[in-house]
Amino acid sequence: MKIILSALIAFVVIGGLLNPNNNLANAFSTNLQNAKENKLLSEEEAISLAEDFIIKNGYTNLPPVEREKITPELLDKLVSFELVMKLRHNSLQPKAYGVIKKRPNSSGWTIIFTRTIGEFDTKNGRGVSMDLKGENILMEPREFLLTTVDKKLESESK
Repeated sequence: MKIILSALIAFVVIGGLLNPNNNLANAFSTNLQNAKENKLLSEEEAISLAEDFIIKNGYTNLPPVEREKITPELLDKLVSFELVMKLRHNSLQPKAYGVIKKRPNSSGWTIIFTRTIGEFDTKNGRGVSMDLKGENILMEPREFLLTTVDKKLESESK
């Protein structure tokens, strides 16, 4: 808490010094907005974002959103939209299984979801990755061994 307070005070002071009108209220507002724009996601926020992503993109047993809002995977353009949605539907559990505290080849989050019972290996899952701000979110184009998670989550669906 002291660190956050110190950072806010620093934003105010530096902003006041850099503000040509020397208006501390405006400087604080500007610096607070900049801090919000550069906010990094917490683990809980990353999990929630990933869970929303798989629902909106048709990976769970729930209906997907509109066609225009579906985030395509790497090979989705090679087949029809209908086949993509059929293959995605009910392929993943809606609650996250675990967290990897990076994304492949960069910093960020990868949230792992278990497969539903079916033709896939139950030792593997799929991963939704994003950068530290929750941007550039995508379904990773590979399987993840469930044993590779940094943190296994307690799941309501288990």
